[in-house]
Amino acid sequence: MIASSLRGCVNLELSTQNAHRHTKFFACVLALLELLQPYIFKAEYNSSLELVADSYFSLIKTSGLQSKDLGTLTGKFLALLLEFMSVDTQRAVCYVQRHAVVLKDLSNLYPDSPSLRSILSVVSLPRQMFPNEGDCETDDKEPSFLSSFAPPQQTVTLSSAQLAPIAARLSNFNAVEEISSALHDLESISHRKVAILEYFTDELKALLPHPTENCRILAHNLMIRYLKHKPR
Repeated sequence: MIASSLRGCVNLELSTQNAHRHTKFFACVLALLELLQPYIFKAEYNSSLELVADSYFSLIKTSGLQSKDLGTLTGKFLALLLEFMSVDTQRAVCYVQRHAVVLKDLSNLYPDSPSLRSILSVVSLPRQMFPNEGDCETDDKEPSFLSSFAPPQQTVTLSSAQLAPIAARLSNFNAVEEISSALHDLESISHRKVAILEYFTDELKALLPHPTENCRILAHNLMIRYLKHKPR
């Protein structure tokens, strides 16, 4: 049903989509898919996921190749595809390969996108190196050239001496400005190194019921970011 609703919007002009908040609908669906990672990539959901993703590719093809008006949405969608490729490489590459032309056109608009470069590094391989669609459905053995594919892994190189001051600031429950400042610092750092949040889960959990709304929201968003990175 979601895929059908998305598909009904893609052929409209971008101005019409914005006027009727269709692009907001695309953004909300994408946010749900992000929250459902990595479970959405299970084989049992593959057909539904591809139908939904097809609508995003159609939207990009009709409205996202001429300007960067859909830049944020496009970036998040590419990140989702990259995560799909890291979880189920063969299925993901078989799917993404079908949209190689759109992805290569996108590279003209976003030449510095790390997600797009990583995807194109695989998509750009010769077509005959990829299993056909039937193989994608029936062959569980991953081709050797795909088995080595994975997005760059994040590593946290901060020492305990560097982490301790942030933890101390987060633990000062009554110092609202100090907590807010520490949360903003952690938000900025975790954009580049989301794995760092693992060291602050106890402090973030303690802040979820904080009486200050801003602190609650920031702590909640950081916990969501961490759980998306490392589901339990």
